[in-house]
Amino acid sequence: METQELFVNKQIEDVYNSLASQKTTSAHRRHKQENDEDMLLPCIDPFLIDCEMKIVRSKAHRRLHGKAQVVTDPNNPHTFTRISHTGDVVAISSIISAILGLNIEFTKAIALGHDIGHLPLGHPAERILRDFVNPPLKHEIFGVVIAQHIEHAGKGLNLNREVLLGMSQHSRGKERLEIDNGMTPEAAVVMIADKLAYLTRDYEDALRLGIPLPCNLTTIMQELGKTGKERVNRLITDVCLESAERGHISFCKCQSSIILKSAREYMYESVYPTMDIHDSKSIITRIYEFLRSVVGAKIHPVIAYALLTDQEVITLAYKHVLDVHCLLGTGMWEILPTIQEKEIKWWDLDLDW
Repeated sequence: METQELFVNKQIEDVYNSLASQKTTSAHRRHKQENDEDMLLPCIDPFLIDCEMKIVRSKAHRRLHGKAQVVTDPNNPHTFTRISHTGDVVAISSIISAILGLNIEFTKAIALGHDIGHLPLGHPAERILRDFVNPPLKHEIFGVVIAQHIEHAGKGLNLNREVLLGMSQHSRGKERLEIDNGMTPEAAVVMIADKLAYLTRDYEDALRLGIPLPCNLTTIMQELGKTGKERVNRLITDVCLESAERGHISFCKCQSSIILKSAREYMYESVYPTMDIHDSKSIITRIYEFLRSVVGAKIHPVIAYALLTDQEVITLAYKHVLDVHCLLGTGMWEILPTIQEKEIKWWDLDLDW
């Protein structure tokens, strides 16, 4: 093993379990149900139940397979999707939590659910639909709405409040990775892991797809490591070292956090605008207007749109004639009968319980 690796390993050993006193142990569900998994498996960590018996088995989690991370419907199967991004966030956040002595199952539950509220065609769809919808639909809030009011035939997954709140907080810290006082350490870890995952992997996808990159961006990424594995390992290590030194989850002071901030600026200014291979605005506008005319009396069209996958939206967009028969067989059409009588507030976390 190289000297540098030995040095890093010794540093990790020195901070192992350093935040164990901050580990989250309390868990609160909205409903105490006799047929819920907590009752069936009373000796199991309730956050593990959220992970394996609720989120992973949900329809919203399955739809992540059909939603893009950045590039919709790429030819290369190794290009990241929303489900593979979720797996990355689970892996990175779980390792950080394990090193620092936090609640790994709680961390995994937040990470598994953090993106279930994403719309088809991703962030561009959120921006475009602001012209049609007020209040705007924000994926970090809508994920909590799905978990509470759409899943399980409208009854909800009955996740722990701590998990739902953590899911809603993962998009914070967009400019600087500063941690809010109201976040559990596990939620803060997921927020940071989300940024580490998407910036490093989206850069790799840009290389994979042959998208022209600014020379400075390549230089910056090389400072973090020569390969994707080296970059992620360094970032995980530095999150742990800085957090241990400051006594709470932190990633805003060390050199690698400064490098990553610069990389993010280049990605948003020069790379992301070139990675949309479809005419998102015309597609989203056409499908939204179609949904408003077909299902608008039963469910708000923004919710109907959000329950589709990228592939379903692209397929619909390229049909010459759209009518209700085009929706038969979609996941949204399967869900519609179970929620059409409900008033679903996509802007409301509904966590005051």
